[in-house]
Amino acid sequence: MSKSLLNVIGVFILALVLMNLTTNNPTWKNLKVKAQYYSNTNKPREVEKCYQELLQNDSGNIEDHYAYIHSHYKIPKRERIGKGNWIYRDDSTIRNYYFAKSQMHQNPEHDYGYYGLGLCASLENDYNAAMLCYDSVGNRKLNYLNNSIGYIYLQENNLQKAETYFRKEIANHGNLSGAYTNLIHVLLQEKRFDELNSLIRDTATNKFFTYNQERSTYFLQGKTFGYFNTIFHRFTGSVNSYGIFGALLILLCWLFFLRKIDVYENEKWKYLLLTCGLGMLLTFGTYLISDFITEYLNFRLNGNVINDFFYAIFGIGAVEEFVKFLPLLVMLLFTKEVNEPIDYIIFASVSALGFAFVENLMYFNENQLFIIHGRALSSVISHMFDASVIGYGLILCRYKYHGNIILSFLIAFLIAAFAHGFYDFWLINDYVKDYGVITFIFMIFTFVWYNIFISNALNNSTFFNKKKILNAEKLKDYLLYSLSSVILLEYLIMSYKYGPTAGNWTLFKSLYSGAFIIFLLSTRLSNFPVKQGEWRPLFDWITKNND
Repeated sequence: MSKSLLNVIGVFILALVLMNLTTNNPTWKNLKVKAQYYSNTNKPREVEKCYQELLQNDSGNIEDHYAYIHSHYKIPKRERIGKGNWIYRDDSTIRNYYFAKSQMHQNPEHDYGYYGLGLCASLENDYNAAMLCYDSVGNRKLNYLNNSIGYIYLQENNLQKAETYFRKEIANHGNLSGAYTNLIHVLLQEKRFDELNSLIRDTATNKFFTYNQERSTYFLQGKTFGYFNTIFHRFTGSVNSYGIFGALLILLCWLFFLRKIDVYENEKWKYLLLTCGLGMLLTFGTYLISDFITEYLNFRLNGNVINDFFYAIFGIGAVEEFVKFLPLLVMLLFTKEVNEPIDYIIFASVSALGFAFVENLMYFNENQLFIIHGRALSSVISHMFDASVIGYGLILCRYKYHGNIILSFLIAFLIAAFAHGFYDFWLINDYVKDYGVITFIFMIFTFVWYNIFISNALNNSTFFNKKKILNAEKLKDYLLYSLSSVILLEYLIMSYKYGPTAGNWTLFKSLYSGAFIIFLLSTRLSNFPVKQGEWRPLFDWITKNND
């Protein structure tokens, strides 16, 4: 066992002892607060148990039934609990619970039973079965019922009937949040801006607009101030001190890594920071492009496998890769800093780091602090790889094939968009989520390809100097220490904010999922075989110039 690994283990043991001795587990004034705690600490099974206990004490609140059912379906269908062992979500118990209630002759238990069965079926996308159950509910003014019926009509694109039921729910003062949000969806579909503007001006109803709905309302009407004000408030509303620490540490870890591999001619910090800053700023430009695609081209995620596959590539991948390319383009057009192959990789990656930093600030809200390590070990490095695909395409064009620069860019851009979309697709479409391991396998390949990008760029550097060699062992130790520090920070944050039990559980899960990735990254991205003029084989998609 290496000395550096022993050092990491020692620091983690010290942190474990310190946090378990100096922090306390919280106490909860009621079961709903306890459920929220478990939701914030990524324990959906415990959330469900809280609502089960709540209903055992008092089953007369439809709101608790609604929350119980939703908490159950937030549990993954299956989870790995050990090598080759899986635990599966038990849907039969909750169905049996509501079936038993539906057979009771007294109300409201009878109605709760049929409503619960309907909601379970709806969340399983069996809308015909759901509607049959909803039709069996005797009290047609039961809170949540009309909104749930309207939701089914919304899925069937019957907007008129959907609106009727959403308005019934609102008139009954039932599930106002769900009904108003769904009604706003209908109004947006039909572009009924007078009604939308009335709702958005009313302080009693504007809180029911989702972020995307509010953005779309302003975008479709060309209201620039309202549009950017919405984006600004969403961003500032997500930022918190814990998230800043996490996002900044991830940024610095990878930024200094890029600095270390630039062995022949270090780039000036002012240009690296400018590129990073442009990457951050231009992140917000993705909203304009995405909203144009969604609202004017009517191209969006809809659950269909083929549609979502192409949307992941062209609606997500192409948009984000175009935006991430712009800072590199600025460096190419307005500075002389990009003067060797590795510079294309470094500036593209730094732009991606700026982009990912803003994304991380928005993702690391106080309810999702347990995802810090996952973003550092997968999403951020994937952003860097995807951006570098374009950089590498330009390298091949300029230093190997001397081909057409525009054609080279377009082909590389399409490959980058495909790589980005392919990674995302297996995570965002409900029908293929069970095959999410494909994203993991693909990510492993990207580590290898990113290594080849860097090796070939160094091998063909304008400033190649065989005396300047990367110290693989030091770089390996750096990656081990820096990436482990992200997991450590996540553990400290979770322990401090939610207590040692939550911190210990988060640490166990992050090490279980992240230790292997840290091993891969620290080994694959530390050893770059350098031989002047050599091009290690890859998918050379840039064709030679036949002129």
